[in-house]
Amino acid sequence: MEGLSNYSSSALNSSQPHFMLHQDSRRNPQTGVTISKIEEILVANIDALKEARVLTIPLRSRRTDKVQLVRFPSSRNTEANKFTALLQILHLSHEALVAGTIITKRGIYYQNPELFRSQQYVDELVDDVAFTFGLGRDALNIVAASKGLIAGAISVTVNNGSTLYCNPDGGQGILLPNIHSISSVNIGTTKWLLVIEKEATFRGLVASRYHENSTVGPGILVTAKGYPDLSTRQFLHQLHTSFPILPMYGLVDFDPDGVKIMLTYKNGSRSLQHEENATLNRLFWIGPRSNDILGDQLRVLPSANADENSLANHTSSRRFLSPQSSISLCRAREFSPVDVTLPLKATDRRLAMRLLSATIGRDDQFIESLDYVRELQVMLVLNTKAEIQAVDEAGDLATCATPVSDTSQIWTHIQQRHWPIIIHLKDLEEAEPKKMAPSLSEEEIDDLIYLARTGDDADLTEMLQQLATRDTATAADILAAAREEQTKATCLHMAAANGHARTVTLILSYLPVPAKASVKAAAAPASEGAGSAEVAYIDVQNSFGNTALHWACLGGHLDIVKLLLSRGASPAIANDKDQIPLDLAAFNNHMHVVDHFLAQSKDLEGDNAQEGGLAKETEELDMTEDKNAGSGG
Repeated sequence: MEGLSNYSSSALNSSQPHFMLHQDSRRNPQTGVTISKIEEILVANIDALKEARVLTIPLRSRRTDKVQLVRFPSSRNTEANKFTALLQILHLSHEALVAGTIITKRGIYYQNPELFRSQQYVDELVDDVAFTFGLGRDALNIVAASKGLIAGAISVTVNNGSTLYCNPDGGQGILLPNIHSISSVNIGTTKWLLVIEKEATFRGLVASRYHENSTVGPGILVTAKGYPDLSTRQFLHQLHTSFPILPMYGLVDFDPDGVKIMLTYKNGSRSLQHEENATLNRLFWIGPRSNDILGDQLRVLPSANADENSLANHTSSRRFLSPQSSISLCRAREFSPVDVTLPLKATDRRLAMRLLSATIGRDDQFIESLDYVRELQVMLVLNTKAEIQAVDEAGDLATCATPVSDTSQIWTHIQQRHWPIIIHLKDLEEAEPKKMAPSLSEEEIDDLIYLARTGDDADLTEMLQQLATRDTATAADILAAAREEQTKATCLHMAAANGHARTVTLILSYLPVPAKASVKAAAAPASEGAGSAEVAYIDVQNSFGNTALHWACLGGHLDIVKLLLSRGASPAIANDKDQIPLDLAAFNNHMHVVDHFLAQSKDLEGDNAQEGGLAKETEELDMTEDKNAGSGG
């Protein structure tokens, strides 16, 4: 894969958002540690053989967190078999790590089906080994074959250079490639992403081309065919962190398993807590919910708009916990309850109780936790559950898809014969937790500014993610709050001034991308723009009135100039000395930058170019310089 600098160049010619994995990220950064841990076990057993001692492999249980020694020989055949299987897994992992290759758990099973007996046995042993080492399964260079399907306005480039376009004909979808085989992803003009529990529902929506025909714009449909596998969750997590502005929603059954699937996507798997980079903190559950299925039967429950006092009263009474202003599939008008509910099974009730025990008392995202608690309580008290297809009497969501012309509606993909399934933008705004501006210390701001100035992308990424998690904010919020106290410079100023194209690309990747990020859209000053949060940040002026584009022109960094312009930076903003970015390039003899501005002047200025614009101003600058040179002697 080419370096990020080459990616920067390609991004100059496209307004479509990407994420790209660095070359060194393909080789696991923990490779050396993992090899050392495996060799430590192997050497210990070689020494034991020489000394005629029992061979042992330490294994820490994910259930009890206790370390046990698996011995060979053993009086129990099961233990001897387990030792042999573990030794084989360690051997295959060691070979893969040394060779820099990736192997699948399914491939391990077929190495010796008689030894491993089942695929599930391999899965458990691999996860236990990773847990014992305190590492993710990826650190072993062992991955699960992805079962996830995807369809939509997205393309994936893999390590061999080929591109996978995820917009299939028919309703099949495209099998998600493993995250380690991906070099870059392009989401184009995607406006939303919907994670669907059921494969049948996914195929129906793909067949109806909902990801293309939605009135709110193109989107992405994803399914992991039930409980999500790690590979699918890692792919979604990468999208989640690379494009924080992309809204993600979950469509799951109204039953305890549906709730558990949502929580697995959001918080990760309980049995794989040591796995990293597999969570979707901002995934919102769009339904179906209790009021979608039961309608007027829920009038006895607390209002979704209950204030804090009533919330406290309901919480203390423990009858029903009032949710946040939750997203509902059925806010458009009154409707009759859908008569396709089923009673809970004993296994459903046990799972619901376990989920309640795990959810109640969580300190993080408290209001959202109450939302899940309420839905589980409704299931238990009313002894009811329903599948996604319950919202359609025919059991086929896709056949009921009828676009609605009102563009203020964020979800119009499913319209039932008797009542529409609609989510209004207002509902989504209410459901979003109200965020306060991040509170950064002076030291934290200094650190962020320093990392951007030096181009330390890894540490900058880590710090942004840590601060965003702490303040329940996005990386874009953190960047907006990080301004140097005296000069009011941003991280983007510093990266642009010092010629760090990779860092500029990284910072821009955290910002919302305008629907049409082009230099034409940026011709007006930021105050007259279309309200894009990115344009507002990209055109922020320091205490002297300079933008990041000013500083890139001052330093003659053409690659960064192109990148900023392609993402909507305005070339018309003047600083305190009434200088636009072009002036700084001309005064400092960066004629390659000036030539680029002149070549693009029509696009940059639109109708203004007819009156001379940048080209005329450059001529005037040349004349002024000539006069000054003549009078200076």
